[in-house]
Amino acid sequence: MRAFQLLEGRGKFGQVYNVGSERANSILTFILLSMRELGYDVKGISSVVNGKELDAPLEKVKGDIFGREVIWYRADEALLDPLRFEMEDVGINVHTGSGDLRITFDRKFFRPHDNPILMSDTTKISALGFEAMHSLEDIVSSQIGHMRDDA
Repeated sequence: MRAFQLLEGRGKFGQVYNVGSERANSILTFILLSMRELGYDVKGISSVVNGKELDAPLEKVKGDIFGREVIWYRADEALLDPLRFEMEDVGINVHTGSGDLRITFDRKFFRPHDNPILMSDTTKISALGFEAMHSLEDIVSSQIGHMRDDA
């Protein structure tokens, strides 16, 4: 809403403005952060088949995406390197302090041309004074809290 209010006062009619955080996080990271918010100690992930493994997927690292320096998670970084998890891996085992949980891939929910990582370019709206105020962790915590309140 802050972005829309800002655009109403400062934006130029007919111009296109991207509203976003300039974060580069994947659905996998969102799932893992949700698990952590629910109390799981996420220690690593591995493919169900094909032997792909990643320790500490929620460790924050510096990286470069689309020519910009970003702080993201190891799980996001892994989606763009040779470790990339794919349909042929069947799914992902999430290794936690209280045992493994399996996330099984379902082909009907995968789109063949989706990018594993998307990132908004907010250069134009940032020039008007916009900046994202909430981290991905804040958003996950709020959504899980809302779900708990409704339960």
